[in-house]
This record gives sequence, structure tokens and C-alpha cells, in this order.
Amino acid sequence: MKTRNQFILIAVIVIVIIVITTIIIPAILHRQSDRLGIILYNCAMGFERSGSLGLYTHDNGTHTIDETSCVWKKNMLP
Repeated sequence: MKTRNQFILIAVIVIVIIVITTIIIPAILHRQSDRLGIILYNCAMGFERSGSLGLYTHDNGTHTIDETSCVWKKNMLP
């Protein structure tokens, strides 16, 4: 009986972690005005966005990053 309860507890914890990382964190990030957090989260988690929504880019003045490449690229124009 004790093993069964431990298994159920571990299963519930795993399900909660999956829900938090795939639903709650992206929902919070998409409410923010800073798109860099969304880009870095998607790149770190390996998510590839699809659909008709435009992909996000972020320009810090000297470099630009986008969701498709997840690589900082140096701006060519001064």
C-alpha cells in the first residue's frame, strides 16, 4: 500500500511539473511586454512555434535574436 501511495504522489508531481512548464510559464511570459523572455524560453525548451502568428524577434541595439534560429546575430547597420 505504501508503494502505491508513493507511486501516485510521484505521478501527481510529474503531471504538475509538466503542466507548469508547458502551460503556465508560457501563459505568464506571453502577458509580458518583453519578448526576449518568450524567445529564450522557447529556445531553451526546444519548442518550435507554428501557425499564422508571427515569430518574435528582439533587438538589443547591437545584436538581434529570433525564435527560428535562437542565435544572436550582429546587426550590420551601425
